[in-house]
Amino acid sequence: MKIVGIARTLNEEHNIANFCTGYDWCDMILVADGGSSDETVEIAERFPDVYVREFAGRIDVPDDLSDFMNPQPQHLNFLIDWANIEEEADWIVLDDVDCWPNPAMKANARFILEGTSQPAVHLYRLYMWGADQYFPKYNVDQSLWAWQPDMIDIRCDEEGETFADAMISGIDPSQALLLDPPYVCLHHFAPDEDALQRKMARYASWGRPQVHPLESIYAPPEPLPEWVYAP
Repeated sequence: MKIVGIARTLNEEHNIANFCTGYDWCDMILVADGGSSDETVEIAERFPDVYVREFAGRIDVPDDLSDFMNPQPQHLNFLIDWANIEEEADWIVLDDVDCWPNPAMKANARFILEGTSQPAVHLYRLYMWGADQYFPKYNVDQSLWAWQPDMIDIRCDEEGETFADAMISGIDPSQALLLDPPYVCLHHFAPDEDALQRKMARYASWGRPQVHPLESIYAPPEPLPEWVYAP
């Protein structure tokens, strides 16, 4: 069984090593880099079975913080085609580069995928606040994490520009294996306040201003459950 992890990157030098380590149980990881000016590509290429290609799609952004953004639906479809058509993956595993499995998930991921007859797997992603808290109210339902491309056709609607616009077709939760804790991924979207402010500024420059999580309906954060880091 060939399991292929896929990820989009653009200036992710602070996350790419943790992502590649977290998904080193995959047979290969495909990274489509959207034009990083930092060391994202160099770090990724140090890992065995990690393959990097340039994704050339660009959308001009009239802002001093960023010259361009990547059209994210096309970015994702680029990866799906690479994994499915060229690499003939039995399973495609999708995650953001600032998100990776917790220890229990990492230890059991291959067994879970090899043991299910369902065409897709959904799980919870815990939205982290710093290193030891998370926002439980984000986790209403599990979301798509992996699928068998010969059983289900997953594509992004390319009419939008951002991932939030990209309605991913082909998902039916009734056909998916729904994982519960302790099998989760940890989404490190706000490792510290400085990183969060940079991310919010970048989204604002793309025309997608964000509400600070501590001022959102998902606040307040709570301490991580003990099982998160249990092996």
